[in-house]
Amino acid sequence: MLISLGAGTAHAADCPANSQAAALKLREEVQALSQAGRWAEAAQRGRCLVNMATMLFGATHATTINLKSDLVTLLQRSGDASGAAALERELPRPASASADESADSALTQLIVESKALQDRGDIEGAGDRCIVARRIVEERKLPESVLVAAVLNECGRVFEALGNYKMAEQRYKESDAMARRTGGPRNQQSSVALNNLGLLYWKTSQYDKAAVALQQSLEMADTGDPDRAATLVNLGLVEGALGHADEARRRYEEARALVLQHYGPDHPRLAFIYDNLAALEWRAGRLAQAVQQQREANRVAEHNIAAVIAIGSERQKLAYMRSFTDQSDASVSLGLAMPGDARHGALALDAVLQRKGRVLSALAASLDRVRRRSSAADAEVWTAFVRSRQPGTQAPVSGRAKAPGEREQVEALLARGEGADVAAEDLVRNVDMNQVRRALGVGSALLEFVAYQSRAPAGPGPFAASPPRYAAFLLKREGDLVWVDIGARADVDRLVSDLRAGLANPRATYTRDIARNLYGELLGKFERALTGIERLYVAPDGALNLVPIAALQDANGRAVLDRFVVAYLSSGRDLVRSAAAKGGPAGVGVAQRRSVIVANPEFGAVSGAGVRCGPFPPLHGTQGEGTAIASLLPGAQLVTDLGATETAVKGVQRPHVLHMATHGYFGPLANCNTTAPTAGAVEADTTRENDPLQRSGLVLAGANHLASGRDDGLLTSMEVTAMDLTGTDLVVLSACDSGLGDVVAGEGVFGLRRAFELAGARRQVMSLWKVPDAETARLMRGFYAALKAGQDPARALAQAQRDLRDDPTGHFSAPFYWATFIVSGDPRPFVP
Repeated sequence: MLISLGAGTAHAADCPANSQAAALKLREEVQALSQAGRWAEAAQRGRCLVNMATMLFGATHATTINLKSDLVTLLQRSGDASGAAALERELPRPASASADESADSALTQLIVESKALQDRGDIEGAGDRCIVARRIVEERKLPESVLVAAVLNECGRVFEALGNYKMAEQRYKESDAMARRTGGPRNQQSSVALNNLGLLYWKTSQYDKAAVALQQSLEMADTGDPDRAATLVNLGLVEGALGHADEARRRYEEARALVLQHYGPDHPRLAFIYDNLAALEWRAGRLAQAVQQQREANRVAEHNIAAVIAIGSERQKLAYMRSFTDQSDASVSLGLAMPGDARHGALALDAVLQRKGRVLSALAASLDRVRRRSSAADAEVWTAFVRSRQPGTQAPVSGRAKAPGEREQVEALLARGEGADVAAEDLVRNVDMNQVRRALGVGSALLEFVAYQSRAPAGPGPFAASPPRYAAFLLKREGDLVWVDIGARADVDRLVSDLRAGLANPRATYTRDIARNLYGELLGKFERALTGIERLYVAPDGALNLVPIAALQDANGRAVLDRFVVAYLSSGRDLVRSAAAKGGPAGVGVAQRRSVIVANPEFGAVSGAGVRCGPFPPLHGTQGEGTAIASLLPGAQLVTDLGATETAVKGVQRPHVLHMATHGYFGPLANCNTTAPTAGAVEADTTRENDPLQRSGLVLAGANHLASGRDDGLLTSMEVTAMDLTGTDLVVLSACDSGLGDVVAGEGVFGLRRAFELAGARRQVMSLWKVPDAETARLMRGFYAALKAGQDPARALAQAQRDLRDDPTGHFSAPFYWATFIVSGDPRPFVP
């Protein structure tokens, strides 16, 4: 791992020693209180820290502004909205900087924001800040200075992150030269720019140039400067690449001591240092020591993930988690290097449990808190945001529909939600395999899959990454962990694609062989360990999210459906979260929450004037399905025909069960004109076209004419996320393709499946391919009858599937009819 430095970092090297020590100690105290969720105390101590920074550095210094920005967040989370607003007014507003504002303050704030965004993986946001900073420099014709040199350095980091190494090199050199001209031959900004230049040369295998630049960086920095640690790590990488292992180790250990001295044992920079020490040990064949160092790297990373992942948009969260991909891959690879050593297996599985599905978990928690605590004004902000992302709200080029500051408003709204109920999130932090093991019931097992790139020492240079692969872990309440490499991801995905093509055709004759082959790849290697297992929790990854495990067959031709009760999870950490969770919404019991069944929507005439979408054919068979299910759920509300509008469905709040029998879709809708007429040219919005939450959804009454109450009849996944299904025990989508979406390794399926979880639903039943109307109605009646008889959703679905498959007529024996539906979510017992 390598470390780049943002410009503008300040230290109190010229201050009295006791002031510097007091500031460092106070900062650690604020961080500890924040991580414990003690926001009010953290804010109180944060005020002291801002006052100290103001005295040490001045009100417009980057460190002071950064600490003020942090304090705004602390005040928001502690509930002091007025205090946060007052302090926020003191911060520079560079995007609208006027002539009478301080250019230095504007540039300083932009540098701080760019560095923070890039450290979280948000390169787009960092680039935006860099562009504004360059515009201020050019428009105001600012003279050369160390601050302008810092802007050049920050722009170089953005270019490097985008892969434009030539422009990055140029910016770093310009930054170094300007800093020397304006700040003297030895200054911190030159040290920073040279560090980043050396890092760039390392990336491009120009090791001699890298060594020179990094050595110059070290010579320019003060001996006690904590930022020396970054340069020491990067110099260690160069030494390692040149085959000087002992010298590399010495550099890493010196960097570790410097960070521990100044920041304590949890600073994020330590994760990179431990990563590199683990690589050294692995390369030397000392695997036990490598595991120890990698576990320390993962511990520090997890400590910081828990604090950072709650902040920002979904895009920012995903980008931040991607920054740990190399570390996660190294952990899995190191775990697989010794398949018989329990310490290796625990290292790998713990890393998977900590990272996989983490963004979904954090975002769901944030949205849940917003729904529980937001005001009517907050609700309007969120609703307007969702509405603005719908295809029908495109606007002329001269004026986009999106209101100014809209993203900022939504992210501030989420931040307020993130600041509450931190104890609930603490329940799923630092999850390890032993916690998951304790959450497993007797006779149950977790089968956790992960997509990864195998990394292993290959000479003195950087680790070589193989093409993507799958690995799997089988964990039981008792007995040893079993973990194996499944094989190349491309080969497995090809089998998945072939299986799905066969299952979607009831007359296909080749499906059985593929089902056996895929069983051998995914479950066959665990055959002995599966003895005595009755319930199998499957946490898939990649394309495996689209596999109906129940339809696979073992070597004897026996379907998984006949061997195990299968339930799907995002990750094994869901078991820990469910074990710690309580009942439904506060003060609302099951008896007070009625169920809602939506069936047989009247889509409108399928031909003639006025047809603007589809057309979608009627689903008359779902009328009987809805009526039968309503009779099994006490007090259920049946919504059908013209009443089954999109507006009506959006108005449903926190039902016990939500069942929707209608058309579903994933992908572009043919012959659908969802763009509202506008005056003038319409600006193309590729964000909507590329967003899987916009390209998937459910079809409701009036959709053929795009008139469904106050909406168009196409309930997109994005709109689903804005619904309030907090505490809803079960969502059943008796619709085609309702479980499909864009598959993202480590984060599941981006479509209706993800949307309903974000909306608050605890469990879901969804389909993996297009399903026949009459057969689905029969399957659903059997499913609800089994629920009514006291079976949990996974067991009830398995019973209904077997009953349909084993019908005496033999008409429904093909998996096409019975295997399409899967159950995912909360594994706890369910009361219908």
